[in-house]
Amino acid sequence: YIEFQSTFKPPIFHEVILTNKPRKFFLDLDYKVRIRDTNHYESVLKKYTAHVNSIKQLLISVFNSTYIGNYITTSDILEVVSHEDVTRINSAESLKFSMNIVLDKYLFPNQCEFAHFGNKLMAQYNKITSGNRIIDDKFFKIMSANFIQNRLIFSTKSAENRFKYPM
Repeated sequence: YIEFQSTFKPPIFHEVILTNKPRKFFLDLDYKVRIRDTNHYESVLKKYTAHVNSIKQLLISVFNSTYIGNYITTSDILEVVSHEDVTRINSAESLKFSMNIVLDKYLFPNQCEFAHFGNKLMAQYNKITSGNRIIDDKFFKIMSANFIQNRLIFSTKSAENRFKYPM
C-alpha cells in the first residue's frame, strides 16, 4: 500500500504497512558515530558490516529454530541501505549508518506475529550483544496503531539527504 502525502513539496511517497495484513519481516539497523576522516569511516563501516552480518546469522538461527519445517539462509535476506553521505565527513557532527534487512522468502500474517518474532529475536540479540546495539525495536512495540509507515526504496525523509538503495 502506498500513501501519498501532498502537503510536502516535493511530494513524499511512503510505504504504509497495514497491521492486519501480511508483511515481510524487516529489521531497522541504525548507528550514529562521529567520523574523523576517510580511514576512520572505512574502519567504522567494516565494523558496522560485521555487526550486520552477525545479526543476519542470528535472524537465520532464530527463524529456523522457531518455524520448524521452514528454512532460510542468507540468500533469503535483502538489504536496503540508506547511509548518510560520506562527503559530509568534514562538516557533520556525526554520520548515520542505516540499513533495513528484509526477510524475503516468507510473509508474517499480521503485526502480532511480526512483533512476537521480533521480540524473540531481540531477546537473543540483547543476550549476545554488549556495547552498541543497532537494531531499532520500535516496530515490535507497535500494537495499537493501524499501520506502520516506512520509506520506499529511492526515497528520503523530508529534511534529510539519505536515500534508500537496494544492495
